[in-house]
Amino acid sequence: MGMVMVKCPQTGRAIPTGIEIDRESFRRSTVFFKRTRCPICRADHHWFARDAWVDEPNAIAMERHMARMQVSPETSDWLLQAQDLLDEARRLRPGQARDELRQVAKAMRELAKLDAQSEAAPDLDRPERR
Repeated sequence: MGMVMVKCPQTGRAIPTGIEIDRESFRRSTVFFKRTRCPICRADHHWFARDAWVDEPNAIAMERHMARMQVSPETSDWLLQAQDLLDEARRLRPGQARDELRQVAKAMRELAKLDAQSEAAPDLDRPERR
């Protein structure tokens, strides 16, 4: 299950509609028109189903984690690239391209973890200097 999201026309940010549904059911739903109160700009936004997407909880958690990670001044290139991909994915409508971008971003996040671990580990290939 995920939250149906739409883009605030004032700020361009994603906002929740309050509708929870799985992605496949949402794709099969009939065309409809709704109104949502925006928590960001405090205006009512009207939208069609074609303008919305289902944001799944694990994707939301990853985006929040990436936002926290980016606060650090020593953010790795892997994390920055992953954040760029997530930003691009947010602009796409639900579908294969969007899912692929999210998967690549997830892989980059894992690479960042491995990279950080390798930098923290002692270099066993080089002899120790005395």
